[in-house]
Amino acid sequence: MDALRDKDVLITGAAGGIGRALAEVALDAGAKVTLTDLDLAPLERYAGSARARTALLNVADEAEWKALLVPAEGWDFVALNAGVMSAPPEASPEESDILALPADRYRRIVDVNVDGVAFGMRSALPVLNAGGALVATASAAGLVGYGLDPAYSMTKHAVVGLVRAIAAQLEMKKSSQRVCAICPGGVQTDIVPTYARAIPMMEPRIIAEEIADLWTAGKNGEIRARVQAEIPAQRIDEPTLEGWGAA
Repeated sequence: MDALRDKDVLITGAAGGIGRALAEVALDAGAKVTLTDLDLAPLERYAGSARARTALLNVADEAEWKALLVPAEGWDFVALNAGVMSAPPEASPEESDILALPADRYRRIVDVNVDGVAFGMRSALPVLNAGGALVATASAAGLVGYGLDPAYSMTKHAVVGLVRAIAAQLEMKKSSQRVCAICPGGVQTDIVPTYARAIPMMEPRIIAEEIADLWTAGKNGEIRARVQAEIPAQRIDEPTLEGWGAA
């Protein structure tokens, strides 16, 4: 993918899953990549690469975003990929019930999945190059109600809404910057509880390649869903509301 060669790329949640797969896609394409996560140990494999840099980043802490080193010429492409679910992988379905969700877990999922994306946009967009793109990892659960984890579904709906709103703002400013969202179905990552693995699970690289394509070819405001490996990605258009925005 020549469009990524020598471009400055930022990926959050890069230690595993989609983020790690995206790091491989970007590095293979010749990009200069900054990889961030809460745990740097899994990122040590990139230490020998002249085109990879690692940084500790809690996406839910805006002060850490402000301290993140930005390339002198700004970012070309950004992936706001870090995310969590309500319960740990070994949890029972009852532990993801929003009516019984402990306050600390509720706060964590909102902090990471919503604040982490909002803070990432506040940090990255002012230094995103003209024609550059930011892609947020949402979820198919951000497009339909996901009863197994309502809090997760809520936060991913928020990501989709924020992307659409920022895209509209960029259009009003006649900016050439783009923001998009990817909405995967089940993906083989560590955050998925065992009880939720009954649906078909995709390899992370499938979604990583969708993100890379959105970086280089996605339209501003594009919301793309990929729910199964065998089904092509779908563009999810924003609904039209009669009377909305009318003078």
